Parts: sequence; C-alpha cells; structure tokens
Amino acid sequence: MIRVLPSNVKAYRVDLSSKIKDAIGGLGNIFSSCTEVREERKNARGAIKKLFLYYFENKCRRIYRTIIENNYLESIENTSFVLYSYWFFATARIGTLIKEKYKPVYMFCRAHGYDLYEERNQMNYIPYRYFF
Repeated sequence: MIRVLPSNVKAYRVDLSSKIKDAIGGLGNIFSSCTEVREERKNARGAIKKLFLYYFENKCRRIYRTIIENNYLESIENTSFVLYSYWFFATARIGTLIKEKYKPVYMFCRAHGYDLYEERNQMNYIPYRYFF
C-alpha cells in the first residue's frame, strides 16, 4: 500500500539491489577503524556473523553515500528536524551515520519482531543491538 505523505515530508528511493557489491565491499570492513564496527565485532561471534556484520555495514555506508551524493538532505541542513526510521535494522544504522553530520532534534526508530528479537532472525544475530 502506498501511503500519502504529509506536505512537509519528502521520500526518496535508494537502490538496494547491490548485494554482491555490498558483500565484496564489506570485506574491507574487516580492518575498519570505525569505533562502532570494532565494538560490534565483539558481539558478532563466529565467522558467518562477522561476515554479515561487514556486509551490513558496507550496505549501510553505500546507502548513506548515495543520500549524501544526491544531496537528499540539503534541505534540512541548518534546520531543526526529526529523523525517523520505520525499521530497527539498516535504516537505523544509516540514521546514526546521518546523525554524525546533521544534527536531528530527535531520532526515532520503530521496532518490529524481526528486527528486534535475534531469535526471529535466521542467523540469530542482528548487528548493533547494543549500539542502537
């Protein structure tokens, strides 16, 4: 169902189809000096979970770069705004990256069963639970 947005809300589409590129690029995060990745490595027990963490981080950073490169946020720069994520998963991580450059007044994230309870996830692991 397509929802009608309020007049003060603008939505942009970002290509999410680069799974292979994200997987290969994610390997670069193995040596990441990013504090969040370093800390999360401790929670990602096992090689498969660590690889998923690197894939996840690369995907989030690619989407964030797309947002910045397309100037999707230029209209909110130097304004008061609320950052809202419908999912407590990749968009929540992207929100933390946005928060580093743009300073939202509030940041909200909606949580659902799949992105809240690790046992409902196929790998029994969801990146950044403690960080979020």
